[in-house]
Amino acid sequence: MTKEDYKKLNEYLNEIFLYLSKNDSFFLNNMQYFAVMSEKYLNFISKYDLKLKKIPDCLTFIEIYDITREIIKSINDEYLKEYDKILDNGVLGFDYSTLEGDFKTDLSAFNSVNGNKEIILRTNFNYESVTTLVHEFMHYINDCDTINRYLLTEFISISCEEYARRYLVNKGINKELLQYDDRLIEAKKIAREINFYIKYLILFDKFGPLDENGYIFINENVCPISRETYESDCLFILDILRKKEDKYKYNIKYNIQNQGSLDEILSHEISYGYRYFFGDLLSFYCLEFNDIKDIVNLCDYLDKNYNIVDLLKQCKIYIEDEDFYQKINKSIEGHINFYSGEAKNLKSR
Repeated sequence: MTKEDYKKLNEYLNEIFLYLSKNDSFFLNNMQYFAVMSEKYLNFISKYDLKLKKIPDCLTFIEIYDITREIIKSINDEYLKEYDKILDNGVLGFDYSTLEGDFKTDLSAFNSVNGNKEIILRTNFNYESVTTLVHEFMHYINDCDTINRYLLTEFISISCEEYARRYLVNKGINKELLQYDDRLIEAKKIAREINFYIKYLILFDKFGPLDENGYIFINENVCPISRETYESDCLFILDILRKKEDKYKYNIKYNIQNQGSLDEILSHEISYGYRYFFGDLLSFYCLEFNDIKDIVNLCDYLDKNYNIVDLLKQCKIYIEDEDFYQKINKSIEGHINFYSGEAKNLKSR
């Protein structure tokens, strides 16, 4: 890393911090919390052999829609008033352009722009399309423009998605027709990213611009690291952010639409995944120790002026308790045991 490299990296980091301070101060204010959470998760999950598998197509469109309806009713039958409208009002659309390869991949999404809402389900016509539709419908049902919705919408949708998988297994569906390791694998991937990036964000936050001596702070306050590894990491981050800027400029030059501002794109690379990681772990916790009605109850508070700690208490999750991490680990063990054959009845509203 040359001085010019450090200068450019610090310019990027400054843009990221300015953007996040305006748009996601929760992440900036809790970086140490997520650093600890990601480290603990990686240590715990390393003993498990997690796998994705190829899921065969086995359902029709009507079957996907009807099975999802049954699960939505089990979550909260009041949601059926909205679910029964999504075909007629054009909210639900199917996209068949799934990616090909060793595994077909759903790239579904809920979008809400200027009051226009849509659920796009890119389907493989299998039971994972059911769990995905449950996930995206919960985004739809809880759509509101609040910071709490931004922070917790993935937790709510992931919890209902995983509830749907367990519902299907309890109904007699072969577990091998479901990607039951999916969220554990996602959480592991994101935890690695958090674990990598966050020590450099904390360093920048506490001491300002990074330089060749930054490894000393990390050694003393975060984790052991050599000067060579520190410089290699900084160069890696710089290279990623430069590529993001190059792509942004390319899209501007050729008038390619639907991209955000440069500072948003750079920040997305660094911080976007934490809401999914947080949501994954909280969903395991809630499904192990609580029931789905607690998730439904939380939905009623997303537009209220609660801080995140008090808001999560509405669904009986206490993230400040001393045994919180132990409960997370126990809930992950419960998840794995469930798919090892120890299925249990699910409570519903």
